[in-house]
Amino acid sequence: MMDRVLAEIQEERQRQRALAIGGNTDAYDEQNTVNDWVAYICAYAGRAAECVRNKREMQSFRENMVKVAALAVAAIESHDASLDVEMPKQVFLVCLGDAPMAFSLEDVGSDYTIEQWYRAYVKLGERMVFVEARDEQEAMEKAKEE
Repeated sequence: MMDRVLAEIQEERQRQRALAIGGNTDAYDEQNTVNDWVAYICAYAGRAAECVRNKREMQSFRENMVKVAALAVAAIESHDASLDVEMPKQVFLVCLGDAPMAFSLEDVGSDYTIEQWYRAYVKLGERMVFVEARDEQEAMEKAKEE
């Protein structure tokens, strides 16, 4: 259930970015103050409350709450960008075979060590690379460059 909700929030955030307000949504977002973000979030939370009270609101309570969550994500992204905050880097083991995938060393289950994963994939003839990155996507891109 939580995965579905988080996926909807991510989808809403992507929709917001696709609007390209002012030509560059991220640049536009960075101009918002903390008070602007709180106002936007309160506006959608208020619309959600209005749904519960009298059903005049066109969007459902749930739709408005997804927008509230996506706006909160946008606010955090904007705030972090203004502070030049970077996500901490992790070490990934990246398999560059027919079905490329990246394993964060933090995510590898306790049943196998990273060395066991590495040996298993190399045995299958897969090319394996260790890279330092902020997320899986960045790890995949860096591994392809090596």
